[in-house]
Amino acid sequence: MKWISLRVRGVSTLGMVAAGALLVVYFAYHMVHGDHGYVALVELRGQVAEAHATLTQLREQRERLEARADGLVNGDRDRDLVDQQARRMLNLARPNDLVLFYRGE
Repeated sequence: MKWISLRVRGVSTLGMVAAGALLVVYFAYHMVHGDHGYVALVELRGQVAEAHATLTQLREQRERLEARADGLVNGDRDRDLVDQQARRMLNLARPNDLVLFYRGE
């Protein structure tokens, strides 16, 4: 009888060790490949780097546009540039201007 109880105890101990090992493997796998694992962290860092690059480009573009707008408002640019921009952006023409239409083929 004693031999049988030791064997049952041995099987349960072996089962517990196997279950613990499987649990460790499960968590290790998800630590690397899970939704919040190492692979996801690397991808997120790449997305953050791309977002920073886009932000830098947009800030530079904004600075250029602000400088151009300040030049138009403050009168640093000549009147011809202001006139040209107003005509292009607002689709304006003087009564004595000759307007030619073309097909953009």
